[in-house]
Amino acid sequence: MLFDLKTTVLFGLLALAQASPVSVPGTAEIETRAKSKKVQDYMCGTVTLQKNDIGAALVKGRASADRTEGNNGLRNKFPHYFGNQPAIFGATAELREYPIIEGGTFQGQMWPGTYRVVYKKDGQQDFVGVMVEGNGGTFTICAPAPTAPEAPPAPPAPPAKA
Repeated sequence: MLFDLKTTVLFGLLALAQASPVSVPGTAEIETRAKSKKVQDYMCGTVTLQKNDIGAALVKGRASADRTEGNNGLRNKFPHYFGNQPAIFGATAELREYPIIEGGTFQGQMWPGTYRVVYKKDGQQDFVGVMVEGNGGTFTICAPAPTAPEAPPAPPAPPAKA
């Protein structure tokens, strides 16, 4: 016999350990990077910004050349560079910001408000997050809005009587 029982058990345990779904120390960073952020509803204080408004701002910002949106009364036209200082987002790429307008998109003639979508200048998965721009160059990150739990499935119908 080529393998005895001890060798077979040892190889079986080794295979089981390699296929284990338990997280291996040192892989947390890789797992975190693998989870890309998605556009969804965000909470900025007590205000909930809708996924559609955030998505519309992201699409319009991506499609616009830097500093081309806005009237001459605005100090900064959009989209424009966001320096991430202090570092409120974990991204190190070159970032851009664009106004989020509730119920529409920024048209340039209007005041841009304080809500911003932040995205990477270049890249496929470029959505970084949502923030509020305050007075004096202060920035507050917004959190993803909690999602409503899924409703439990309906109970099965009682069997038909014959």
